[in-house]
Amino acid sequence: MPRSSARDAARMILDLLTGAYPPFVYGAACRDVPVFCFHGVETESFVAQLEFLAANGYRTVTIDEALANPGRTSVMLTFDDGWGSLWDVGLPLIKKYDVRIVVFLAAARMGESPFLTWEQIGDMHETGLVDFQSHTLNHSRVFCSEKIEDFLHPSFGKTPFDLPEWERGPHALGRPIYRSHPRMGDCRRYLEDDQLRAACESHAADHGGEDFFRRPDWRADLRELVGKHPPRGRFETNEEREKALWRELDGSKRMIEERLGKPVNHVCYPWHCYSTLALDLSSKAGYETAFVAKVSGRYRGIRRGNPCLVGRTGGDFFFRLPGKGRVSLARILLRKLCRHMGRE
Repeated sequence: MPRSSARDAARMILDLLTGAYPPFVYGAACRDVPVFCFHGVETESFVAQLEFLAANGYRTVTIDEALANPGRTSVMLTFDDGWGSLWDVGLPLIKKYDVRIVVFLAAARMGESPFLTWEQIGDMHETGLVDFQSHTLNHSRVFCSEKIEDFLHPSFGKTPFDLPEWERGPHALGRPIYRSHPRMGDCRRYLEDDQLRAACESHAADHGGEDFFRRPDWRADLRELVGKHPPRGRFETNEEREKALWRELDGSKRMIEERLGKPVNHVCYPWHCYSTLALDLSSKAGYETAFVAKVSGRYRGIRRGNPCLVGRTGGDFFFRLPGKGRVSLARILLRKLCRHMGRE
């Protein structure tokens, strides 16, 4: 099992043992409105979830509805990023089952593959079944250290969010990839040495381009080059950091509001990572709630504040909701562990 997967599995077990999950996960009734976190949708699993909700009399609600009138049979389905499958697969099923969902958009990414287009977003908004809110402007990670962890190579990254500082593109092969952290988190961005970056990119291009990365020693070759160029990067100032976070929060809010002609009062922090500064700026930008994973160490509840924090539960635990067709916790854990171990 990869080290990161082992850590995730160990964290999940610890959270379960310490009661971090909502009571319904352990077999009790729902006390608060369960808020589930998803990303894209797949036909078979989404149909099964919607059938379960219908069979057990659950009502899907938007954020404002949940805050105004939380009911014991209410459930909130939230989807991060704005993946295109919400249009191709999700919308027909949302209409068929007459359910409401919340989609947190990484606003500046919309219109690029594999995300929704603004035309699709507009059509979904017009149904009255999809509530679009903010997932910041770029959903970005930023370099946070002088430490180079890798170099951009043809097989780097599995999602569009894996490459830090996405907004600075284009990106050439060989570019140094420094240790990174979510933009909303508690760190200052490391602004890389452009001369070193150019030297690494030129070296890869001059030695075969993509063929260079088929050599078994390509990383050692680039690291040797780095050793000859002492880093001349710098960390952003506190003022630069505050401006960058404000742009992510206020820019996303404004873009969605202008595109859809509706208020955007809620934000979900990418990777559930945030800082005191992010919370302060969210309040100044006009966000009433901020969606995260744990609130006071638990994946549930609302911590009142400005903005108030709303905890979410991973979609893997959806079928622990009370009702006909409830799946045993042991079965869900086994499936999650198998996935962490790469056996699913």
